[in-house]
Amino acid sequence: YILCLYWVIFQEEIEACAELLEEKARRLPPEAKRLLICPIFAALPAAQQMLVFEPTPADARKVILATNIAETSITVSGVRHVVDP
Repeated sequence: YILCLYWVIFQEEIEACAELLEEKARRLPPEAKRLLICPIFAALPAAQQMLVFEPTPADARKVILATNIAETSITVSGVRHVVDP
């Protein structure tokens, strides 16, 4: 399932948040499900944007980082938590 969908305003915020989450994910215990961090914003190549819609692997929890523009233009099923600061 998708652990979290996080709305932000700028691409730079997404990139910074993704970097922070990747750093934190490397320190998770080996038995923890891995974090699959999926950014989505207009300047991202289409192939990378589509990863948001792929099923989450059983050994992972997906975190989607999206600009607020995507908030009104996409629907992602399976989201358990939404963070809209």
